[in-house]
Amino acid sequence: MVVNDATVNNDYYTVEFEDGTVSDAAETMFNEIEAPASSALRGLLSTPVVFPDGDQRDALAAWIALQYVRSPAIRRQRDELHSAMVRMVVGVVGKRGLRNFIEEREGVAISAARLEAEWEDLTKPGGPTSRVRAENHLLNIFELLPSTTQRLVDGRWMIVDFTENPLVAGDHPVFLMADPEAPDWRGVGLGNAHAFGLALSRHRGIIIFTGDGHAGPDVMGPGSADEARTLNAQTIQNAREAIYHHPDDDPVAWFGGELPQPRPTELTVGDNSLILPDAEGYPPPARDDAEPAEPGGFSIANLVWPIPDRVFEWMEPDDDQ
Repeated sequence: MVVNDATVNNDYYTVEFEDGTVSDAAETMFNEIEAPASSALRGLLSTPVVFPDGDQRDALAAWIALQYVRSPAIRRQRDELHSAMVRMVVGVVGKRGLRNFIEEREGVAISAARLEAEWEDLTKPGGPTSRVRAENHLLNIFELLPSTTQRLVDGRWMIVDFTENPLVAGDHPVFLMADPEAPDWRGVGLGNAHAFGLALSRHRGIIIFTGDGHAGPDVMGPGSADEARTLNAQTIQNAREAIYHHPDDDPVAWFGGELPQPRPTELTVGDNSLILPDAEGYPPPARDDAEPAEPGGFSIANLVWPIPDRVFEWMEPDDDQ
């Protein structure tokens, strides 16, 4: 088992241009990252282990970073965060504020039915639905990939062998490990990850320490049953819809705990404390004290209207029916 077999999603990064033509140039670029990494990966899977250096270390670090930043979870996080922000800024101005905002942007009055439909869609749990665009995710990948790759290149690599304890892989195979000394309430992300982990094969895993105090030589050693359970638990908890294991293994039975339910979303939807239908937080269009958009801010004044890629259809009801 090699985890890149579990990360393939055909046409996931195909971009469609305004003239209807499509491009899979991103897939070609990703292949150019994966091809040179294969040699370095074979070295980590060999006996004895050959740690990559120079260009091979760069290539394998880029491949591991790519598996993380290209994942559907990262793609959904971006869209869900924007939708949640839209929900919040609309919710705090209320229905009258939303009416004022739409009428200011469109230059015409809207009906009560239109207002109600807009309000219900924009403030529903999770916020408005958006059409997922590959190009938005690609821009995010290009932004995150260089710095994430460099953190892995500079990190301390530890290969762990689990001769008798099989490992699982998941549909999001690269997981982040929090600093064990950090408080429980603090989350873990690319900016503060203590380490990156990944099952390289059925019996071999890698942990790359990137947090403070990680300096030291790359190492390899045997792993215990408890450490295998820990790696499997991390992999399983990081999966969204699927985990994979060798048909001769049953590692899920002994990793500890019940399997989590599939995760269709990345963000936990907050309560309705900021959804205030009766508020009037945005002034009518003709007033001089209309709220100005703040550079770098995100109030309803900063909201682009119509919202790009929003999935919403509206037809004024026919009064004759």
